[in-house]
Amino acid sequence: GVTPGEFIPDSMLWTTGTGYSFRELLGGAYPEGWTGFLMPVDINNRGTILGVGTFEGEVRWFVMRPSDEWAWMWEGE
Repeated sequence: GVTPGEFIPDSMLWTTGTGYSFRELLGGAYPEGWTGFLMPVDINNRGTILGVGTFEGEVRWFVMRPSDEWAWMWEGE
């Protein structure tokens, strides 16, 4: 498994083929439409980070993966 401490610094959030590192996100470099990220709320043993952020003014979930393989930003409720 991967511990959050090992994984999070190098994790990426992928959207429309563009990767954003967790460090970039913490620095405020948000993908288009996103204006804020809150703390990640969960991490599983495959290194997926689930968190919540603000997308177009609404709180939405986001998912981060080490690569864009089956990665996405889930703009769900």
